[in-house]
Amino acid sequence: MSRNSTDTVDEIDEIRSMMSALSARESEVIRLVATGMTNYSIGMELGISERTAREHIARIMLKLRVGSRVEIAVIATKWELFTGLPPAWLRSRIVQE
Repeated sequence: MSRNSTDTVDEIDEIRSMMSALSARESEVIRLVATGMTNYSIGMELGISERTAREHIARIMLKLRVGSRVEIAVIATKWELFTGLPPAWLRSRIVQE
């Protein structure tokens, strides 16, 4: 079954709604999850404990209605593509080079 433009607009609207429910800190965390960082690495990057990073991720999963980090990364990447930003994993590689 092919997707039409209405399906795409509905998906964009749904992702926009979910992303707007995130706090500023959760938005930072979701960006780092999308790059594949561990809870420990996220904690180090943001100056928070590994446990706090894990708690942020749990809240993100609830708000986005997903059950895994992979699903978080998929939504984050789609959001970045919809908003015209390069995906977080690509931005991190550009900065390293």
